[in-house]
Amino acid sequence: MNRRTGSDPERIMTQQYTPTEQGQHTQTTQQMQPTQQMQPAQQTQPTQGGMQSAQGSAQSTGMQSSGIRMGATGAQMGSSGMRSGGTLPQQYRAPLASVAEAIEVCGWCADQCIQEADPMMIECIRLCEDVVELGEAVLATVPRTSRFADEIVETFQRAAQACAQECGQHQHDHCQECATVLGETLAATDQLIGAGSQQRW
Repeated sequence: MNRRTGSDPERIMTQQYTPTEQGQHTQTTQQMQPTQQMQPAQQTQPTQGGMQSAQGSAQSTGMQSSGIRMGATGAQMGSSGMRSGGTLPQQYRAPLASVAEAIEVCGWCADQCIQEADPMMIECIRLCEDVVELGEAVLATVPRTSRFADEIVETFQRAAQACAQECGQHQHDHCQECATVLGETLAATDQLIGAGSQQRW
């Protein structure tokens, strides 16, 4: 009886095949789990790619629209610059050249007076500097027909007349030359009066 029980076929098959079936079930379960876990990743990858492509399209569209706006702004600036251009009227050319010469001579006269270190030349230096600075204002405002051009020209003429009188009192060569040039400039700048009331060219 013991020998028959020990060699029972059903027990042998149960002992041999049951662990195998459990192992197969376990292996099948383990193999299926990665597949189930990978499915969400496969579904989200196209979504992320679509988001990236949408963002790229939006960025490129924004860059294109910005470029269009910048191009339009540049075109507006260019057309504005063309409108502000023009030719200086002939009657202003010689007077403005005379003002430029007065600026150069007065600057040179002031430098010479400073080098001499003579206290008697202080007023000459100040008036020469006034002529230089006001003359630069004339050159800046008359060509663009500023509404304040006439006032600036008249102020320049007063400074030039005072400087010519002061320089005429000194025997230095630079002072005498400065007085002569300023006299010529005073006569020439009369043609600049009324520049502020002229139409823009």
